[in-house]
Amino acid sequence: MSGLAYTVVNDGVSAWLAARQVTPIIIGFFALCSLPYGLKWIWAPLLDRFHAPMVGRGRRRVGWLIVLGSLSAGLLVAAGIAGPHEPIAAAEVAAATDATWLERQSQALDELSRGGLWGFALLVFALSVASASLDVVVDAFRTDSVARDQLGRAASVFVACFRIASLVGGAGALFVAARLGWQAAFILAAVVMALSTITVAFAPEPSDGEPTSFLDAILGPVRTFVRQWGITALALAAFVLMFRLPDLVGNRMVGPFLIQELGFTLDEIAWIRQFLGFGFTIGGAVLGGIVIARLGIARSMLVFGVLQAASNVGWVWLDHAGKDRAALFAAVAIENACNGMVGTVFVAFLMSLCDHRYSAAQYAILTGLMFLAASIVGALSGSLLAECQRLTGILGGYSGFFIVTIAMGVPGIAMVPWITRKAAARPGAA
Repeated sequence: MSGLAYTVVNDGVSAWLAARQVTPIIIGFFALCSLPYGLKWIWAPLLDRFHAPMVGRGRRRVGWLIVLGSLSAGLLVAAGIAGPHEPIAAAEVAAATDATWLERQSQALDELSRGGLWGFALLVFALSVASASLDVVVDAFRTDSVARDQLGRAASVFVACFRIASLVGGAGALFVAARLGWQAAFILAAVVMALSTITVAFAPEPSDGEPTSFLDAILGPVRTFVRQWGITALALAAFVLMFRLPDLVGNRMVGPFLIQELGFTLDEIAWIRQFLGFGFTIGGAVLGGIVIARLGIARSMLVFGVLQAASNVGWVWLDHAGKDRAALFAAVAIENACNGMVGTVFVAFLMSLCDHRYSAAQYAILTGLMFLAASIVGALSGSLLAECQRLTGILGGYSGFFIVTIAMGVPGIAMVPWITRKAAARPGAA
């Protein structure tokens, strides 16, 4: 369940818009539709405290999985029906090298209206709310079900399963879209989501405790963080904001880069980036779990953080190689293997910080900070690309954009040794 709707909201929507010739600035704006992933901590305490209506009595986690999975399936169908079904004329001033930043934003908003994309954007936003809430419960279910000494292996399994779901929402959607259209692709994703929801009904409910009151559900997660971290909780928030930026922001423009700039077909992207990339991500996740068991979370985060940022060099290489399948395969292999490793260690790190009583809220706060930064910076990624396209040389065009995303990873990497020492020394740490 977790991973399918997220991939559709990000990769699927971006690919659909790119195929309809929507400009990169608008595609960047659609990152704001994923804001619920960054704000899910606001309503996460409700999912910790209350049981889902009708189906959640005595099964707090499983009940919410059923309700939110069903809602996500319905919204996938609605978004597929409302999406852009005709090519949209590109905004000329948005691509003009002599246009000011404000002129490009104004023209992009006009394009959004002329293309009839507001309704589609609202449905994608609603889908993000449902699927972000679903992720809150999935994360809590996983955290409550795993012993502390199994965090590395559990994170590895989670990343692998997340990528399996992403394969359906990524490669599966692209294959179907190339043959039957994007509406059919979204409906396929909805069917898979519905089937996953049915299987969840048979999952065992974790036995860990829950908040004693609604006030405890709201204040407990923050109170325990403050008790353990003190003023350095702000530093933890800054670290979570920055650590995954190279991957999350760079990924926003990969769709238009491959489709509009280089001219790869949906089938080529599905086979190479999604299907073959899936294998490298699984391999990276498995390797990450093994390395974490040997090196520990702290040293693994430092190594994998460097690899995550450096992996975007592959897109720079592809930009200079042009439409070259071998170069695309190499870039995808590097990116996905590194992301599998860094995703595994980051999930393990965040799980290690959570109190089981408030795992939904605390994990949502931590991951929400990460996605909030990605949504805000991602919304400006198209404008950043436009600025880079005004330049020449290595810093010009898509190469310059991906180099900037690499630089975004430096502050987070620099904080790893200090933040992991603080995490190990905090009161109540395992």
